[in-house]
Amino acid sequence: MDDITIRTATVDELTDVMGVIDAGLLACSIETVRSRIEANSVLVAATATTVVGVLVREGELIKAIAVRPNRRGQSIGSRLIDTAGEGRRLCARFSPAVRPFYEHNDFEITNTGERLRGIRPAVR
Repeated sequence: MDDITIRTATVDELTDVMGVIDAGLLACSIETVRSRIEANSVLVAATATTVVGVLVREGELIKAIAVRPNRRGQSIGSRLIDTAGEGRRLCARFSPAVRPFYEHNDFEITNTGERLRGIRPAVR
């Protein structure tokens, strides 16, 4: 895990970022991701050579968070959330299947129908 760095994505990494999002089977358009990268609102978890995790944010809303399947279970998603949540509240809408991940990361969860909503207070 020491080989992972969390940092802001660059436009040159758009293809790699989309690859992680696609591997996570998430619906987030390339246009949305490009605009969020340009707004410095995309974090990547990366080794020296590979992007292994991504968090796309729009304001306080997490639009997408994904980790390459072979790197899951290594706290990469949690590290992305911790970095994104420094000094700001985060919220997310997600399926019940990933509820344990959001609970583990201190989101207060409410049921809004088919999707759940989670809010994580700002962390200083």
